[in-house]
Amino acid sequence: MDLLDQRPFDQTDFDILKSYEAVVDGLAMLIGSHCEIVLHSLQDLKCSAIRIANGEHTGRKIGSPITDLALRMLHDMTGADSSVSKCYFTRAKSGVLMKSLTIAIRNREQRVIGLLCINMNLDVPSRRL
Repeated sequence: MDLLDQRPFDQTDFDILKSYEAVVDGLAMLIGSHCEIVLHSLQDLKCSAIRIANGEHTGRKIGSPITDLALRMLHDMTGADSSVSKCYFTRAKSGVLMKSLTIAIRNREQRVIGLLCINMNLDVPSRRL
């Protein structure tokens, strides 16, 4: 299976991704401001972020490109025949330590059309968690 199948998205693909916008907002409300949640569309990797909550941790905003790390996580998930990555640690550009997880979003044909990335800022004092 081609990870970055470049067939155009159809309306169902857009609808599936749109349905995840509430998930981004809800997770951010539940987990708190120390957690960045990013919804990526794989339609255009140069401006893949279509919804973001708490982007101040990484400086990302709507229209930001997908990261090489997110693409590696997608590759690893597909090789393992899974839709959820293992947890991994990174440092944001600001230097803060992040614990992250990436979830593949698939359409009816099981084609990956998006990613939901959850990035927890571990440098936040524990009393704020």
